[in-house]
Amino acid sequence: MFHNKNVVITGAGRGIGRALALGFAQQEANVLVHYGHAQKEAEDVVRQINQQGGSAFLAHADLRVLDEVYQLIEQTRQLFSSIDVWINNAGASANSEEIAGMSELESFERIMAVDVMGTWYCCRAAAPLMSNGGCILTTGWDHAFVGAQAYRRTHTATTLRHSRRCCSGGSLPGFLCCFLYYRSGIAGKWGRCDEVVECFT
Repeated sequence: MFHNKNVVITGAGRGIGRALALGFAQQEANVLVHYGHAQKEAEDVVRQINQQGGSAFLAHADLRVLDEVYQLIEQTRQLFSSIDVWINNAGASANSEEIAGMSELESFERIMAVDVMGTWYCCRAAAPLMSNGGCILTTGWDHAFVGAQAYRRTHTATTLRHSRRCCSGGSLPGFLCCFLYYRSGIAGKWGRCDEVVECFT
């Protein structure tokens, strides 16, 4: 289904992003593995895909910084003539060592900078490279930041606003932008990465 298609996944070094990268590679897509902090993990993903005969490339960018997002897009343009699938998966963790010592406000601002503004930057910057019939997907989690209703609503609104811009008109010309919430409580259990991959591939 994705033979020789070009796929970009942000935050692809760990967790769902890693599983998505491996899943698309298994379907013979060319995969750009982006990372923000998890360099070693992202390198391992690229190495694994290439050792298995796939096609994977590594890219770093701090999605909080617009210039770095544009650099990511330029690297993508040099690798691929166009993008068939762009997945906004990168997110600032609210419960990891990365926020040790931060106040609640600092942690929240970090999440907004990556998950909301970073997503918006990527959508806008990637749009000119999207192929006809391509798709921009944004992952989200209904418990991304427990109690932070404003964050969840803003993240959804940011992506859907871009979706309406891209998909204006009844025929959905060009490419499609979608927002996917991955709920943590499916069937009363924690979801697995492979279950998310099935939603995308």
